[in-house]
Amino acid sequence: MGWLAVGTFVLTLIDLLTDPRGAARRRAEAVKAHAALKDDLRAAVADPRPDPDRDRRLSERYFEVSALIPPVPNALFNRLKANHLRKVEISRILSERPGASVRAAKRALNDRLREQATARRPDTGSPGRAP
Repeated sequence: MGWLAVGTFVLTLIDLLTDPRGAARRRAEAVKAHAALKDDLRAAVADPRPDPDRDRRLSERYFEVSALIPPVPNALFNRLKANHLRKVEISRILSERPGASVRAAKRALNDRLREQATARRPDTGSPGRAP
């Protein structure tokens, strides 16, 4: 019973220190603020009249929103970027083939990556073959 209490205490302490729900909430708030800023920027671009006050406010708001965005840890950056690029490629494949399923698009991407890796590999050929 004592070990269960110690284990529960340790897990609770880890949860308090890492605060995964708080980090997720901060990220969600940053995404909402960024989306609202993008809407305002699109509206400003659509309006051809020059307005220095609007431009100044948008610039200030851009820096405020940029400060809200939590930094991405270096240890996660490459994996997250690879996942993002993979999703973009799958989206392109789905745009090219509207009737395809996501599974088929993932398979097509894997096939394309495998072909590219094979094409980059030097041809070893048979031992008696001259380059």
